[in-house]
Amino acid sequence: MRRPNQQREGQDWLKKVVKTFKQAVQAEDMEAPIENAVLTPNSALLHVGGRRLTVKWLEGKRTNLMTGYGVEIIRITPMAGRIAVALKRPRRGILHLSEVWARRKLEPSAPTKNMALVVGEQEDDGALFYLSLESDFEGQEQAAPHTLVSGTTGSGKGILVSNLILDVCAFNDPKSVEIYLIDPKRGADYLWARDLPHLRSGIVEDKEAAIVLLRRLVADMEQRYRQITQAGCANITLYNRGRAAETRLPHVVIFFDEVANWMQDEDFKKEVEGVINEIATKSRAAGLHLFMIYQRADKDVMSMQLRTNLGNKLILRLGDEGSSRIALGEKGAEGLQGKGHIIAKLGTNEKIYGQVPFIEQDEAGRIASVIASACVRKTS
Repeated sequence: MRRPNQQREGQDWLKKVVKTFKQAVQAEDMEAPIENAVLTPNSALLHVGGRRLTVKWLEGKRTNLMTGYGVEIIRITPMAGRIAVALKRPRRGILHLSEVWARRKLEPSAPTKNMALVVGEQEDDGALFYLSLESDFEGQEQAAPHTLVSGTTGSGKGILVSNLILDVCAFNDPKSVEIYLIDPKRGADYLWARDLPHLRSGIVEDKEAAIVLLRRLVADMEQRYRQITQAGCANITLYNRGRAAETRLPHVVIFFDEVANWMQDEDFKKEVEGVINEIATKSRAAGLHLFMIYQRADKDVMSMQLRTNLGNKLILRLGDEGSSRIALGEKGAEGLQGKGHIIAKLGTNEKIYGQVPFIEQDEAGRIASVIASACVRKTS
């Protein structure tokens, strides 16, 4: 949980920076009434009104405000009747995964289905936001079936992927979800995941094994379609609804980390590109979900077709505007603060700014051990 002194320090800074911002804008001959101010893990988010104030004026004054008044603007977002201005927080707050999971249990608006994976905390209102891979028939919006994750070293990409894997396993029985993990780095970031009962085929660490696995998953996908349609159903959710647990089809979640490492090998790329695109294009109704993870989503290692089919974008800090345009579809990711600061698009073009919760590797190992032990007790 966030420490009380961390919260007090943050609130004290928020009051100070609001006052400094108002004085700075007035000194630049502009009125900027502040309608609301919220402390986020990364910033002070101010909702600023005023008839004269414009996004263009703020953009033009960014350098003056930083050098002259010590006010660093990291985001300017136009809204109806006002402008959201995020000011960089000098000492960032830490959001822990344990805190997020505790809040998830208490929030009445939390999704009821287990295939809703918590991504982080929204900057705009402090609410948790989720990647919902399955409709719950109760109004919970479903995201796209497949996801692009991208971020440079230090962006928090590995922690985000670890969180997603743990979320799947903590809230789902191994019989209801199968996880496959492909990692050219020989699972260096996921050693704790080896004993998870949800993980099938271990951690796939070489190209040949990855090709075999992906081809088998395509064959499984085709068999699932036959099984689902023969039962008179349109998708896996309808097929599983009302069935006994032992006759349901499990969801399949595939994490392919550091894709670019192997995609630079033309022979490997030629072998798997079509297979991956086939899964990305056809698998929604069959319950397969791809997470393709890149340090930099370069157009040379990710085709336009695949980029389009990876409808969810979980984008952390990237090195330049060009990389942001490829991964996110627009600029913005180059201005993120790193360490879990994220822009998410969950099947739409609407951007969600947020913070990914933090977890240490040894803590991930402890959680994985608890999950494995709980699954053993449940089946014994």
